[in-house]
Amino acid sequence: MRKYFKEKLNNGLTVLIAENECSDVVSITFQVRAGSRYETEGERGYAHLLEHMLMKGTSTRPSSFDVGAIANRAGALLNAHTGRERIRITAQVVKSRTEELMELIADIGQNPLFDAAILENEKKIIQKESHVESRLVRESMGQVFAKHPLAESPLGIMEDMMSATVQKLQIYHSKHFVAGNAAIIITGGITRECALELCNKYFGTLKSGGGVNMAAKQLHENPGRKDIEVTREKESIMFCFPGEKISGRERFALRIIRQYLVLGQSSRLQQELRQKRGLAYHISAYFKLYSDAFLFCIEVISPELSKVEEVVLENIYNLEKHLSPQIFEQYKDQSNNGMLRETNEDLFLNDFLAENWIYWGELLTPVEAVEITNSLTYQDIVEIINRLFKKENLYVVRLVPPKK
Repeated sequence: MRKYFKEKLNNGLTVLIAENECSDVVSITFQVRAGSRYETEGERGYAHLLEHMLMKGTSTRPSSFDVGAIANRAGALLNAHTGRERIRITAQVVKSRTEELMELIADIGQNPLFDAAILENEKKIIQKESHVESRLVRESMGQVFAKHPLAESPLGIMEDMMSATVQKLQIYHSKHFVAGNAAIIITGGITRECALELCNKYFGTLKSGGGVNMAAKQLHENPGRKDIEVTREKESIMFCFPGEKISGRERFALRIIRQYLVLGQSSRLQQELRQKRGLAYHISAYFKLYSDAFLFCIEVISPELSKVEEVVLENIYNLEKHLSPQIFEQYKDQSNNGMLRETNEDLFLNDFLAENWIYWGELLTPVEAVEITNSLTYQDIVEIINRLFKKENLYVVRLVPPKK
């Protein structure tokens, strides 16, 4: 059985720990509140560029080989990622090599080597990079969050990134990589005492401070539809329902709705779109949580977008009728079982804890999440359906072939 702890170092760094004495591996995430949501004019894409530079060397390991060799020889996974509201460095390693990876992550996060020649090389690589966010997601976020910082893609603006200098990136790093703006999450085969000892040893020197405080922004409400002509991408459609920041309770209600609509072969839209009508070969749904907003999306790839739109909207606007109290109880159970299965793996659990800290600043365990889900009533679901899935709250973005 796992034991959970939330601690704080003297410099203000939050430490979340999930002990699992049965595990032979340890997963570590060092994450910072940064990303495109926190970038200002002239630095769009700096978080993305910084993420690349973090893995290219430190003051004591002056090359990407030196950094990679530590992780590779330990048989560890090591990666960095940038989103709209966080930069994170993640590793998973056998527990006997935990200290090596803790020291490495601390070195990468605190002492990156900003080499001018390497920076220019990474700019070239970023120019060729398109996998960070799909065209449909990028266009949808821009449409939904117009005039809001969340509209900015983690990919950044090429002009801003091309003008980045070593000095500018050093300033950006110094501004965001401070203890009060960061957390380290450790899960797996490590005790609380050992985790805290290593955190104090390697992260206790992280500069104190609160980072950048971005005031909540009001959503620009302008629902509607947008067609984008494309030649390479597959024809696809995104249905978006945004809203203000939600509670943890509402989050798990949306998880149930997502499961009912799309997750698995027996889900409503999988049956209606694919099994009964053969209209789509890719259907997905997800909801994004942000510091001052959220977004529920349904994405479908299909050459018959008009028919898809008709079926999806019929099911969305009749959710209360289709999702009966009996079916709701079944999906509540499905949601809990899926969450416990996913978080049984330490790397998934690590991301679960990290994500909750970013949005609410709290330690929320899977067991607590299950308890919240179990407390939800059918009326809770009905209330969120009626509040969120309204025609006047719908944004539709389609990728379509050029007009002949």
